[in-house]
Formats: sequence, C-alpha cells, structure tokens
Amino acid sequence: MKLPRYLIIMLVVTVALVLWSQLDVTEEPEQFYNVATSQKIKKTNKTGIRKIQDDVIVDLFPVLQKNQPEKTENKSLDTVKKIEPVFPLQVVGAWWEKGQKVVILSDGELNILLCKNCKTRGYTTPGKEIISSWKLVALADDHLVVEWQPEKILKRIELGDLTSKPAQ
Repeated sequence: MKLPRYLIIMLVVTVALVLWSQLDVTEEPEQFYNVATSQKIKKTNKTGIRKIQDDVIVDLFPVLQKNQPEKTENKSLDTVKKIEPVFPLQVVGAWWEKGQKVVILSDGELNILLCKNCKTRGYTTPGKEIISSWKLVALADDHLVVEWQPEKILKRIELGDLTSKPAQ
C-alpha cells in the first residue's frame, strides 16, 4: 500500500512537532506549590535536597489562581448594584377632557388612561395600581412618577412634548 505524498508530509511534520515539544528545554517548569508554601521551603547545604519546615502543610492538589488583592474583592461585593426594573409601558399620547389632562400608556396591546382628578370609571389616578407591581405615585404637567412595589423603587417618566395644552 502506497501513501499519498500529502499524507507522508503531514506525518513527518507531526512527528517533528511532537519531538520538538518533548525536547524543548527553554521553558521553565511550572511551580505547582503555593506562594505561602514556597517561602518556607529551604535548601539544605550541599546536597540540593529541599527540606520543608514542620509547620507547613503541603497542598497536594493545588488550584492555580490569580493573586488579587483582598481590597478589590471586598469593594466589588459591597458595591453590588441593584437591577433597576424597566417600566413595561410607554407614554403614547395625551388629551384634555373638561380641563383635566389624560395621559395614555400603552405596551402595544394594553392601553391605560391616567388622570389626576378624574372620578369616572376607567381612569387610573395617583395612588392606584397601573399594572401588577407598578403603582402611579404622581402625575404632574411634565412627568409622571411610578413605583415598583416589590423594591419600593421610584421611577420618573418624562412626558416630553405632551406638556402643553392644545389651543382651542
């Protein structure tokens, strides 16, 4: 059986790379003992045999870890940011009815009407729940304030161009 030339070349290159990786002595061997342990290891006089002090515990299965200062770890644990919830509705419009401003919130399917002093049915007034876990706190001329009830986080939503009353 005769092998094709490209297979013979690949076999020779592979054997050469394996031999080169096994015989390469330019790299220093990795140190598998801990830094704390390595400081307590002493060489004996002329024999070159290493002697470990009695109070040192040698870790037979060390885990290689990056040495990081403890201060940065403590800071990162202390400054864990709370995830701010995203308000699921958007302000899509407003109109004035009997001198009262009515703001429309929508998510594309559900439309909710917000009014400051409307007493008719179908309007959400400050202090009432808009959707589950979101409550309307305040409705001003240029913004509205909602509260995420599980964490009591207030969120201000600007009304943008919907602040001015239309001319009659």
